[in-house]
Amino acid sequence: GCSWLSLFGVSCRWLVHSMGAFVPPRDPKAIADKIERYNFDREEMARIARYNFQYAKKFFASNVAHRLMNIYTETLNLNKE
Repeated sequence: GCSWLSLFGVSCRWLVHSMGAFVPPRDPKAIADKIERYNFDREEMARIARYNFQYAKKFFASNVAHRLMNIYTETLNLNKE
């Protein structure tokens, strides 16, 4: 699946709350606190795991190949008009 804990500085801050949590770099206590939080909140951890799995499925090779084939098909069809 996808990472559920990341350091600040990553450009995708929209991930917070839907895919996991951000913690300050080089702050072992903050990292431990987040891990402990999710360890005790199993329902939230399960929600994040489900979301991350669904998100990651978009990048399975078969799905990417299918999307790429659709792009090629649409492009070729546009050129015929």
